[in-house]
Amino acid sequence: MPKPRTVDLRRRTGRAVAIVVLLLLLTTPGRGAAQATLSQELVVAGANTLLGGLTSGIMRWVRGESFLEGVWGGALGGGVHYAGKRISTAGFPGAGLAGTMVGAAGASMVRNVGMGHGMLEYVTLPLGPIVLNWRTTPDSAGVSARLHVGRAIFLGRLLLNDDLRFNGAESLSAGTPVFEARDRVIEGESGHEIGGVEMWGTITLSDRGLMPPLDYGRLLAHERVHVVQETLLNIAWADPIEDWLVSRLPYGDVVNRYVDFGGVYMALAGLMILVLPYEYRPWEDEAAYMESGW
Repeated sequence: MPKPRTVDLRRRTGRAVAIVVLLLLLTTPGRGAAQATLSQELVVAGANTLLGGLTSGIMRWVRGESFLEGVWGGALGGGVHYAGKRISTAGFPGAGLAGTMVGAAGASMVRNVGMGHGMLEYVTLPLGPIVLNWRTTPDSAGVSARLHVGRAIFLGRLLLNDDLRFNGAESLSAGTPVFEARDRVIEGESGHEIGGVEMWGTITLSDRGLMPPLDYGRLLAHERVHVVQETLLNIAWADPIEDWLVSRLPYGDVVNRYVDFGGVYMALAGLMILVLPYEYRPWEDEAAYMESGW
């Protein structure tokens, strides 16, 4: 028979997931604006700050701790995560890599505060299929690495696909693998032709020779925003749930030390895509708004 504490934790978690999904719908910009303005930018920055604060607060609440104690530190992490998205849309070489690292640091802050750790006690940095975990406490500082199984499998499939070409220069600049289709245009969910897609932290672009004229820089910026968005979903939402689930299995703590399966991330992302039609997806609204830069 489940212990009362476990039952209460499950109930709180279920309510928290519904609250976070609602917040995603309420705290994102519209897709109509083509160029950022100060007022719009303040709204977007505020929405990211609010989402970070509420995520940490809800994590504290799920754990039976004070909601308000998690809000303030999480809000700061949300602001840093927003800065990472903005950096990723810049035009300088390596902007995507820099933005992803900053965004991941912000997501780590949100998670740390929610878990009751020091704000920068643990910093998680994704590098393709490898996830670096940096512990910053002076008495036990160090860096360890975990294999992200989902990303590794997906990346392997792309590398073995003869219809795709790996773009090393863009990958270094984006901080994540970038592929270009050979002699074909990528189809979206509805069957319409699209310029590119981001999935499992990997960007795939259509053959530019077959596409109508488009701003290639904006297309890449759009997909790089999605890469940074995923750091919050992975680090602050999916990873804590998956680590808790795996830790309850035999030798689960050992497995968590070296492997990140990505199963909870896939479930959360799949659920959001299934529930929300494309035109109502807040992450697409934000990427479309940010892609034009400042």
